[in-house]
Amino acid sequence: MALHATRRTGSARRPKTEEPRQGTREHLLEAAGHVFAQKGFEGTTAKEICESAGTNTAAVNYYFGGIEALYGAVMEEARNRIFSVREIGLAIAGKTAPEAKLEAAINVVIRSLLGPVSSSWALQLFGRDMVTVSPTAHAAKLKLMLPGASILRELVGELMGLPEDHPAVARGCMTLMAPICILILGDRRIMTRALPSLGLAAADAPALARHMVDYALAGLQAAAGIAMINSLANLGGYFGSDIIGFFRTVNGGFRGGLLAIAATLAVSGVVALIVGRKARFIPVGGGSG
Repeated sequence: MALHATRRTGSARRPKTEEPRQGTREHLLEAAGHVFAQKGFEGTTAKEICESAGTNTAAVNYYFGGIEALYGAVMEEARNRIFSVREIGLAIAGKTAPEAKLEAAINVVIRSLLGPVSSSWALQLFGRDMVTVSPTAHAAKLKLMLPGASILRELVGELMGLPEDHPAVARGCMTLMAPICILILGDRRIMTRALPSLGLAAADAPALARHMVDYALAGLQAAAGIAMINSLANLGGYFGSDIIGFFRTVNGGFRGGLLAIAATLAVSGVVALIVGRKARFIPVGGGSG
């Protein structure tokens, strides 16, 4: 009877063992986040993390298979707390206009960066990882960054009307990423002292996001126009000699060819004026209230 009772009790308790295991794993993640944020990947040992979490020294290997895999899991957790690819995907879902997609994505990121995460280990670790070269953590970085980079390239390509692999799209991505990197890496206290009216509190997120959207749209439209003009110029360089040769053969002189090239330059000038006019009409800062 006692044996049967023991078996029944043991079998009744087994489903509950997953809860402590999951709790230990999450506790390790949190403890590792704090230690990695302070010392970086190269300066941290599994023993330190286990001591900080108050767990057995073999816990890192047991739950994650090693410190490299633990670092990857911690970085993924940090990224999801700062700007989750899933959350950004949900924010832009159902929106057809690339401008609306950009605004939704930037709102998600800025709201997060000016929220509670700004004083957490997640932001400190993410910033440290951005400026630290670690061959061991290279694979983890790629796994984290490539999905977000793909979304960004697609969005910027739509906004500029250019293919994703166009050099101007890559430069446009850098333009969008620069202010976000400043918010991740910059010392908020110094930024507030240097720019007292900037506003880096959670309540300032909508105004800052609107400002970034306005300037990003103006810059990307201008860059797209320049890329178009450069393309026309390249075509002119490629076909210019053929055009002049053709008209010289037909008319016996250079006048026709030179007029054709002048007309191409005039078209390029009109395109530049149109792009410049559209960029000026964007209401920069219009949503700040």
